[in-house]
Amino acid sequence: MLGEEPAGGATVRYVDSSVERVQVKVQGLTDPRHIVTVNSRRVPLHPTGTVGEYVAGVRYRAGQPPNCLHPTIPVDTPLVF
Repeated sequence: MLGEEPAGGATVRYVDSSVERVQVKVQGLTDPRHIVTVNSRRVPLHPTGTVGEYVAGVRYRAGQPPNCLHPTIPVDTPLVF
């Protein structure tokens, strides 16, 4: 994610490295008997085309740098699946 800040008459762009992504792949799932949660929130799974196999992407706030795009969003680590 990119952010911008004014700096002495110019614009400074920086990369917000505080947001990360984890990819999840599960096999052998029997829907709706099984679900995947992360930090007590249900993860929306998407079928891959193979029976019982699903994938998902989880974005989370990994740290709290002084300059970031969303300074009021708290850190989400550790992730508990």
